[in-house]
Amino acid sequence: MRPASLKIIKVTGIFLLALGTGEVRAQMSSPSADYSGVISYPVFQGSDPYYVFFAPSPGSAVTGSLTATLPGDSLFDFSWSRYDPLAGDFGAVFFTQSAVRASTAANLAGGGYRVHITSAEVDTALRAWVFPDDPAVKVEKGPDGKVMPYRYTCDYLRLSGTAVADTMPYYDLSTGEKLYLPNGMAFEWTSDDPQYEIFGGDLYLTLTIYNEPPYSRPPTKDTRFYLTAVDSFGLTRMDDVLYESVHVRAEFSM
Repeated sequence: MRPASLKIIKVTGIFLLALGTGEVRAQMSSPSADYSGVISYPVFQGSDPYYVFFAPSPGSAVTGSLTATLPGDSLFDFSWSRYDPLAGDFGAVFFTQSAVRASTAANLAGGGYRVHITSAEVDTALRAWVFPDDPAVKVEKGPDGKVMPYRYTCDYLRLSGTAVADTMPYYDLSTGEKLYLPNGMAFEWTSDDPQYEIFGGDLYLTLTIYNEPPYSRPPTKDTRFYLTAVDSFGLTRMDDVLYESVHVRAEFSM
């Protein structure tokens, strides 16, 4: 049974319950998340955990899950709702569980979530944010996967790519102001030739390789180039393109 001295000490993404001789931790968690952190708000007093879920492949669907857990053997009722940006508040309950020790809401789209937890002695709530993560990394190439013909001559080779981090919006719970979790991309051009040096490969998404020092010379053999990018949460994406070297045709006639 629940000790008579039970009381709520703090309400947030993680809160403490005093159980007579000490404090035990109850929390919102997500074991399946790929990254986690804590959000603070400009106006709203308090902070909440957030969880990032990586898309397994570019453009693939990704959802998250959240688990609310309380200590001990007591049973609780859980009611889950999602933040509605238009209303500026959490909306109608979409999932409930009764008389259980913990509750998991699955298949969650990106957004803010609140779980209302009640029992004979407890009436509190936990919040957390879910962020799907699917950055876009793309190298310019033809339908055959090769560098476009107008991108190279005997004197230069130009590689062109894009690396765009995913946006992760959330809202100040007092004002409804739309905010974004900081997210950026670091990138690098490499090739399948370990001996080939690429100057400026981590500086320029559109990279020109000139046939003059001190720059890299265009490869003298067919080479596959890779654009690899990683975002602020550690999700890596890569795309590649094949460069067919310019060959001099050894033909003549008399």
